[in-house]
Amino acid sequence: MVKGATISGSVSAPAGVDLSRLWIGAYTDNEWSSAGSAVVASDGSYKISGLPAGSYKLKFSGSGSGALEQWYNNADTFETATAVEVADGQNLTGINATLVKGASISGTITAPAGVDLSQLSVIVYTAVGNNWVTSATVAADGSYEVAGLESGSYKLEFDGWETGVLTQWYNNATSFATATAVTLAVGQDLTGINASLIKGATISGTVIAPVGVTLSEVAVIAKTASNEWAGSASVGPDGSYKISGLPAGSYKVEFSGRWSGALDQWYNNKTSFETATPVSLTTGQDLTGINATLVKGATLSGKVTAPAGIALQESGVLIFRSDAPAQAAFSVPVSPEGSYKAIGLPSGSYKVRFDGGSSGAMDQWFGGTSFSDASALSLTAGSGRTGIDFSVQTGGAISGKVAGAKSFYPVSVLDAAGGLVRNTYSGVDGSYSIKGLASGTYKVAFNRSSGFTTEEAQFYLNKPESAGPAQATGVPVQVGQTTSNVGATLGTGAKISGTVLDKAGNPLPNVMVQAYTPDGSLVTRSTGTDSLGKYTISGTTTGKYIVRVLPFESPLGDLYSGNVTSEANASLVTSTSGSTTTLNLSYAAVAELTAPVPTISGTARVGVTLTANPGTWGPAPVALAYQWKANGVAIAGATAATYTPGSTTVGKTITVTVTGTKAGYPTAAKTSAATAAVLAGTLTTAVPTISGTAAVGQTLTANPGAWGPAPVTFAYQWKANGTAIAGATASIYQPVAADVGKTITVTVTGKKAGYNWASRTSTATAAVVAAGGELTAPVPTISGTAKVGLTLTANSGTWEPAPVALSYQWKANGVSIAGATASTHKLASTTLGKTITVTVTGTKDGYTTAAKTSAATTAVVAGTLTAPVPTISGTAKVGVALTASSGTWGPSPVALAYQWKVDGVAVTGATAPSYTPAASDRGKTITVTVSGSKPGYTSVSKTSAATAAVLAGTLTTAVPTITGTPAVGQALTANPGAWGPAPVTFAYQWKANGLAITGATAGMYVPASADIGKTITVTVTGRKAGYSWASRTSAPTTAVK
Repeated sequence: MVKGATISGSVSAPAGVDLSRLWIGAYTDNEWSSAGSAVVASDGSYKISGLPAGSYKLKFSGSGSGALEQWYNNADTFETATAVEVADGQNLTGINATLVKGASISGTITAPAGVDLSQLSVIVYTAVGNNWVTSATVAADGSYEVAGLESGSYKLEFDGWETGVLTQWYNNATSFATATAVTLAVGQDLTGINASLIKGATISGTVIAPVGVTLSEVAVIAKTASNEWAGSASVGPDGSYKISGLPAGSYKVEFSGRWSGALDQWYNNKTSFETATPVSLTTGQDLTGINATLVKGATLSGKVTAPAGIALQESGVLIFRSDAPAQAAFSVPVSPEGSYKAIGLPSGSYKVRFDGGSSGAMDQWFGGTSFSDASALSLTAGSGRTGIDFSVQTGGAISGKVAGAKSFYPVSVLDAAGGLVRNTYSGVDGSYSIKGLASGTYKVAFNRSSGFTTEEAQFYLNKPESAGPAQATGVPVQVGQTTSNVGATLGTGAKISGTVLDKAGNPLPNVMVQAYTPDGSLVTRSTGTDSLGKYTISGTTTGKYIVRVLPFESPLGDLYSGNVTSEANASLVTSTSGSTTTLNLSYAAVAELTAPVPTISGTARVGVTLTANPGTWGPAPVALAYQWKANGVAIAGATAATYTPGSTTVGKTITVTVTGTKAGYPTAAKTSAATAAVLAGTLTTAVPTISGTAAVGQTLTANPGAWGPAPVTFAYQWKANGTAIAGATASIYQPVAADVGKTITVTVTGKKAGYNWASRTSTATAAVVAAGGELTAPVPTISGTAKVGLTLTANSGTWEPAPVALSYQWKANGVSIAGATASTHKLASTTLGKTITVTVTGTKDGYTTAAKTSAATTAVVAGTLTAPVPTISGTAKVGVALTASSGTWGPSPVALAYQWKVDGVAVTGATAPSYTPAASDRGKTITVTVSGSKPGYTSVSKTSAATAAVLAGTLTTAVPTITGTPAVGQALTANPGAWGPAPVTFAYQWKANGLAITGATAGMYVPASADIGKTITVTVTGRKAGYSWASRTSAPTTAVK
């Protein structure tokens, strides 16, 4: 073996870059053809080993380190990178790099309690084109950092996958389209990009399945109204499931049997998405009870026998619907000993095929040689079909070796029509073997795959794959024999390279470019454009190709060779092995919108409206959208043609970006010049007023008036003759003796964030006068009885000088009773045991307010309930219900309880308003005691008058019937009919011509010879404790024979 070459060097980077997270890759033909790689040590050193001789380009990948990606030697792309050459066993050193720190975005994510924040991720996309850039995990405390970003504009997705919270885009948006973009300068560390995630809705329930179904294999899937996956959950051993993290909306729920043995089912017991019952969710709702009872499907099983040397574990059994030959509906593996079993099959007709796979056995249909003549098997859900057995034979084989720069090349065997028969891969040494082939002639294709491979695809004997299967050389095969030495030597394919330009003639980065033949070949060679729009497709063969540009979510649409937008009009590109074909692609240029720079009119001041003047866009009409920004950062929700600056914009400059859209034209955006820094706003003020009497001890109240914009916070300063009164800074003020003869004013100062403070002073009051005399204030008295439910009256006495305004406050044990402010008060149950007082307060302008409190009453005693004697309605008879009439108790509501008694003894459990006498009550009298209770009142019990003695009950009877033939030796049976109330015990007496037959007292009677010529009847007597016996006689039979 030959020692591989090595490439080594050292990587340096500025502070903040984690060198241990860097890795170096060596590439050959394009940026996907990695030949080797190495991680960087903490000291910056690296070494790539085991490289074959050749030319390589090295990529220094940031990969979360915080550094920007770089190609050797200080290049941005594979195409512009400097290649290095190594010979066999050479140790190339000094391939060094100095990396540049990228920009970063960081912030904190919060979520409802119970959410594992470390399971969240933050994903970064380009703001234009929606191309994935990178992602980062979230720490347990909710912090995250995305490092190593190029300067540019990005949108962030906060992914709540399977955590129970809803995925969200920055800033509190639900989609890429509505997300707020963030812009990064070179090396900028942008902080504070936070998110507060909310709980998603859940759907839960229980799945029930019959014996033989494995619940853990059942999946429950929520689908949107357009039948797209929205969420799923596995079913627990107890049948429970829960789908979490769902947005509000309408869903249909599928219970997928998968490999459980149960049939698929949709909620609510439906068989398809179209017929399923939808369920609706609101934000954060926990919807429960979405249950399902699954049905067991059919089973189909058998055994495969094969000659020695057949590896049955590498084969399978395919099950097709009888009306769908194109694709198998189910497939199951075969065990090494040859058994197989398919479960969970819906009712229907099926055909079964043994698929030899790589076992060495030939394919075989059950009961026939092809789908058309194979046996159709009818299956019913819940049933099993066994004995579907196969006896298979060893097939022929094709083997050979594939030589190329790599290993594990795909090898395909095709039938004469080009259909795939078998697939395999070459081994490490290039050898392959495809077994289990029927006798016939086949085509063999090598490297017939799609992707970024650099080697060409070809058919046997060096036929280019692009020529199509019809041109391939046939390979004959005989059952039981191997056709060997069917090999290939794969060379590096041709290349198609060029540049892709957008409609404006600018390079189009990060789009996929494909090359494929127009004959329906399964081979597609792919690549992507770099940051300069350049691409190179490797691995094509000699032939004609169509080249296609796929910009994914870009509005540009697909582009084909010849710079056309449909495959039908595409030009064929000639490719020749060993050479490079240049093909530049560009989207058709479109007319640009006339897009003037907008201007802003208005004063940049908090609370003052600014207006965007977009200018004249053309050709008219052009749809315009607006985004206002403060210091260059978009203001959430500020998307109208006008904007009123808020308090958070003070000191910031304002711009507006106007975006114009029109069908057939590229979107254009223009941003205005910035305003001056936003000034604080000016409050709208009012002159305050003072209410109240300007007298010592009287309360004056400041009324600030209407200030705006609301809300405004107010501060107060009272003044006497224009001089501030120390400490008088509330909205009310009581003049003191020092104020007598002086006028009073109040100055109100309004404050609001983002606005200049403003002060206004009221007009002066009249001069303050001295306090008036004392009021004549007698002690009030209370009349009435201190008892719950009764009313007390306050007698205030005579206050002078009249008139005096009086107010009342009743108190229990000295504590004010809420709402008890009238001259009378009805005592509630909460005052039981407490003494009652009343405080009367008198007020009169110019007089000192006075308050007097009465003497206390005695402690409040319990109230007395109104309690009538109850009555009993109904007949006192066993089995007949009696009803208690309680009468009207008061004051309402009163809680009533019932106790029925027999001869004065309480009947256990008889506490309802009605009672049905039992058999043991016969001959006894019935009473009912009704007890009333109410908080604050003395409980009372009243007992009704007794009923008459309870009579025996009356049975419900029926006329018995006789079944059987009235003949000697033939049994007759008495059928008593329905008697009640059940149970009733029966006695029987058989009679001949009306005379009792001695000993005939059972439910059955066999006529004797003495009964010949006589008619037979039976008398049934019903007995039940507490009830009067009753007898009924059947109709007579015909004469006994």
